[in-house]
Amino acid sequence: MPKTKIVLYSAELVEELARKLGISRRWLEKLCRQTFERPLPSLLRLAWVNQAIYLMQHTHFDNSDIAMKLHYSEVSSLARDFRKTLRCGPDEARKLLIRQSREELLKSALRPSPPKK
Repeated sequence: MPKTKIVLYSAELVEELARKLGISRRWLEKLCRQTFERPLPSLLRLAWVNQAIYLMQHTHFDNSDIAMKLHYSEVSSLARDFRKTLRCGPDEARKLLIRQSREELLKSALRPSPPKK
């Protein structure tokens, strides 16, 4: 049986979301920026990382299992999304979860990034 690949962000996904909401793709992207001050791909990435963190807390899955469960094509893609969202990899996020809640960890992702030099 062929493995179904789920694309975490694509133009087709955005078009489908917009169609289901009854608005244009451009309006959906504009609403995301205005409402959440984040582009849509960033919001989708945050949702997937949130789900990964939930699995870290409530299962004994390792990073590879979590990546597979969330339909990432590779563990490195999961790690990349963690670094882009939380500014740390999944292993470091696991360690941080010992000291803080998922909500606190995700709040750090919502803070603006430090300016690049």
